[in-house]
Amino acid sequence: MSRERLQEILDRVACLDRQFVLHQEGENFTVCVTYWENDVDTGFHEKQESRRWIIKHNACETEVVDTAFACVMRSYDHVVQEHFTYDGHRVFSPHFDLKQRIEMAAAHAAR
Repeated sequence: MSRERLQEILDRVACLDRQFVLHQEGENFTVCVTYWENDVDTGFHEKQESRRWIIKHNACETEVVDTAFACVMRSYDHVVQEHFTYDGHRVFSPHFDLKQRIEMAAAHAAR
C-alpha cells in the first residue's frame, strides 16, 4: 500500500482531539497519535505523542483502521494511567522504570 493511500485512510479516521501522524520505516510504516495536554510531570501544556504502531506495507484497509484504533486506545490508557492516583500518588504510571517495577515485583513475591 502506498504512503498516499495510507494517509487517505488515516485522514478518514477521527477520535476526539487525536491527530494521526504517519512515518515511513523502510518498506513499512508506523503511525502514532499526537494531542495537546498538560505534561503530567511539568504541568506545561505541550504536544504529546504516542508510541508508534507498525503498519506493514501490504496491510489492508481494515488492518490500518484497526491499528489506528489500537493506537488511540493505548494512548488513552496511557493518559488514564498517568492521572489515576491513590492518596495523591500515581500508582499505575506508565513512566515507572522497568528495573523499579522488577524490584517491586520481587519484593512482593518475597512477602
